Amino acid sequence: MNLVFNLHRLQKIDLQIDAIIARSKQITQILESDQSVQDAKNAQHTARMLVEQSHRTLRSLEEELKSLQVKKETDESSLYGGKIQNPKELKSLQDEIESLKKRISLLEDQILDAMEKSEQAEHTYQTAEKLVLQAEAAFAESMASLLGEQKQLQKQKENLEAERATLVSAIPNDMMENYTMLRKQKRGIAIASNEDGACSVCGAELRPEEIQASRSPNQIVCCSSCGRILYSG
Repeated sequence: MNLVFNLHRLQKIDLQIDAIIARSKQITQILESDQSVQDAKNAQHTARMLVEQSHRTLRSLEEELKSLQVKKETDESSLYGGKIQNPKELKSLQDEIESLKKRISLLEDQILDAMEKSEQAEHTYQTAEKLVLQAEAAFAESMASLLGEQKQLQKQKENLEAERATLVSAIPNDMMENYTMLRKQKRGIAIASNEDGACSVCGAELRPEEIQASRSPNQIVCCSSCGRILYSG
């Protein structure tokens, strides 16, 4: 049994599993933190509030206009009805009618402006409504793709874990404990390769006796610099 070779294989599997777990968590975070749909809905809500406000303003102006028009018609009926004979009263009534005409003209301009703003608000709302549908469709497509990837990752992880279990059964318990401890201490890298006489992880130059000993299939040799188990292939 080549103990160091098995440990090296085990590390490759563990690093693959680590990568799968990290990516799967990332996918979950993406799905849970996606704000595109909510942002679009917030914009739609704001646009709808502006539409309702513009409608209220328009109705208020139209009601005021109607009231002034009724008042003007009533005053004109009194003015031309012949019942009022007093010149001062007639003059006062004429002045009031002129004032009403000016207020009516101003209101009509305000109503035209309010109608234009109302149309703009409705157009903005319709655009926001379309953007919500687009955001929902894009999110659904993205979610389907990410969930599909996550499912594939889970299957890969299960296959790797089965391979890992078989490999672990061939490694002595004390070596597994040592390997696990090194993995925790060395940021997941317990096994380092001998690359041209140097440790592949820390880069320290290896002594000749370390290089020679690391070529033994069942002898555990650690890098004198970083403490990782050396593997010479």
